[in-house]
Formats: sequence, structure tokens, C-alpha cells
Amino acid sequence: MKSVLITGATNGLGASLTAQFAQAGLDVVAIGRKPHESANMPDGVRYIRADFAKVDNVTDLVEEIGHCPDCIVPAAVAYPNQDILFTDVAELESYYRVNALIPTALCGALLERRAPEQFAAAIFIGSESTFAAHRGSALYASTKAALRVLYQGLADANRSKNAAISMLMLGPLANEKKLSELSTLAKEKGVSDSDITKLFLRKSNRNLVIDELIDFESCRTCIEHVFALGPIANGMMCRLDGGSSGSLI
Repeated sequence: MKSVLITGATNGLGASLTAQFAQAGLDVVAIGRKPHESANMPDGVRYIRADFAKVDNVTDLVEEIGHCPDCIVPAAVAYPNQDILFTDVAELESYYRVNALIPTALCGALLERRAPEQFAAAIFIGSESTFAAHRGSALYASTKAALRVLYQGLADANRSKNAAISMLMLGPLANEKKLSELSTLAKEKGVSDSDITKLFLRKSNRNLVIDELIDFESCRTCIEHVFALGPIANGMMCRLDGGSSGSLI
């Protein structure tokens, strides 16, 4: 892998992957919603500003990217407010655009630009929430469920084309917000952060068999592993979810 495209590159997993791949010496193109002056990109990263909720056609974005990277990781994500569940259709649509429709269209269009001899991979980010949604997560989970179906269709469209369209199915991530919330709770309870994290994981999902949140470095390792498999990884779903999606999936 020599070049990589990361979307959602200014926050959370996307920001971490951007920094990690840049540090590893890869040619990184990063896409995010923040203005250039506040995007805080690592040295050498080419940054493109784009809001997937407002993109109507990916053609201009593809032209700006200019080439098909070796690896595409659509990490952009929008989390709906659970209070708008099934009420505001226009707002609902924006979450589907960010989490499923635009990433799939962008990957498909970029892969069409790939030279036949170039192997390229698109590794989508899935969520264990699609296996056990509740009122608070149903809307978000439905966007990720749509992504699961779309990535499989894109994989079929790229059969025998020296490409791999895969999905990394993630469980509870060690993002900044979750770490902060757990740390605050640990102080209130007078226990360590690790102890409160274990308790949270055991109560949040009974299928979980891990005692730590999933770190961003492990996500990068999985992405590199899937890429290294080559075309045989086309259609693959790699679970890094601590067993949260259950044992019979």
C-alpha cells in the first residue's frame, strides 16, 4: 500500500487513521468537513474539504482527488439525534448520505479510474449496532445496515477487476468522547478508568468478551491486513467487535 484516501479525517477514527498512515510514510489524501485552517492535518497530507451531507454528485470530488488511491477508507460518520427518529425526512436523508450513499458512490467512481494492473481496496467501516438496534440507535444502525448491503453490491460489481471491497465491522471504540465520559464516571464512583470500562462493556452488551475499548491502532492493523489479502478479500467482512454482534453471524 503506497497511497490511501481517508474520509471523515478531522475527527475520531478518521483523524487517527490519517495521522497513522501519514506517519508510516504513505501518500495520504484526507477529506473532512472542517475548513482548511482548522483541519489540523499532519505534514504531507493533502486535505480536501467536503461535506457529504451536501454532496449531490461525486464527480467534482473525484476530479479533485484525481486518481484512485491504493486503499480507500470511508470513515466519515454522522450520528443522528435519537429524538428525531422517523420524524424529519430531510434530516434523516442527510444521515444516509453521509453514512452510506456518498461513500459508496465515491468508492465506485474512484475504482472506475483505476488502471487494470493496479490493485485497489475500499474498506468500509461498519458497526455492530446493526445487529442489536434499540430506539436510541435504530436510525444510525439503519444507515450502517444500508452500507452493508451497498458494499456487497459494489463488491459484486468489482468481481474479477483486481479490487477488493470489504467491511471492517467495529464494536465499541475508544473515541475521545467515550473515554471522557467513562473517566468522569470513574471519578464519581471512586474507581479506576479500567474498572469502569470493564463494567461498561459487560453491561452494554452481554455478548462482549473484551475488557477494553477497541483502540484506533488495532483498526489500522486490521485495515492493513485486509488490504494485504488482495483480491481474495473482495466481499469480506472483518469483525473487530469483541463479539458484540453475537456468535452466530
